[in-house]
Amino acid sequence: MSACFFIFYFDFISLPCENMGRSAKQVADSVVSSELSAAYTKEWERFQEDQGFRGTPKEVHFANYFKNRRDDDNLKGSTLWCSYSKLNRIMKLRYGRRLQEWPRLTHMLKTYKKSEEPTKAPTFTHEEVVRFIRKRLGTPRHSRTKLCAPSCTPGG
Repeated sequence: MSACFFIFYFDFISLPCENMGRSAKQVADSVVSSELSAAYTKEWERFQEDQGFRGTPKEVHFANYFKNRRDDDNLKGSTLWCSYSKLNRIMKLRYGRRLQEWPRLTHMLKTYKKSEEPTKAPTFTHEEVVRFIRKRLGTPRHSRTKLCAPSCTPGG
């Protein structure tokens, strides 16, 4: 399972050409703490290695990368969105372009997210709740739980 945390947001006024020729690590270090910088750098390097290119990446590179990560690594949509965010940050700082410029890429990731089935938490049946409420246990905790149970039963 992968988690993605964003603590801050920077918006640089400087010209993108100032970042040209800088490595992914240098760009990431200028934006985030060393822990997050390592994650951004690792994602960018994985992207470059997977796509086998040098220079300015194109939409097809990102589309292939996310498709490969989805199919080969069996990643969920939320994890791919986290990767998208990291790559977007490096892309913006290095090349002055955002991944949002390519709407097909965004649409593709949205379909990955929609295709996942949400997990359903196990719930008690109406009969199980009624049985619990009618059960006689004399502890104060049991009585408090009995008071809360009816208010927490959807449709009951």
